[in-house]
Amino acid sequence: MEKVVEGRGFELKVALAQPVSTTVGEEAWVVPGRDYICIMASRPLVAGCNTTAETTKRGMSVVAGQPAPSGSGRRQYTLFGIAPNGVKHAAVTPKGGHAVIVPVYDNVFAYRASVKLNAKVLR
Repeated sequence: MEKVVEGRGFELKVALAQPVSTTVGEEAWVVPGRDYICIMASRPLVAGCNTTAETTKRGMSVVAGQPAPSGSGRRQYTLFGIAPNGVKHAAVTPKGGHAVIVPVYDNVFAYRASVKLNAKVLR
């Protein structure tokens, strides 16, 4: 994880990274920095960062694309997100599809699909 965030100007404190469980069974980490916060996934290694002010106001997400499971022929995409305090649901929209409402637990949400994804936290 350190190689991903080194030298990006976020001044992330990797030693303070907190693992979070997700509803899709994948682990992610929330990593604080100087005026930034990131959410990172390990398979594949991907990170999304935003200012702390923007994240606490609107939330943020990152999508990790995995190779297709054996024999399926379709890649898998997993969206990991951080929601502001008090938010109980996020709307995840698969490319070309309709929004799916997913629960937010402890300010974190996740969703997996075989198409690219976008997310918006719901107030």
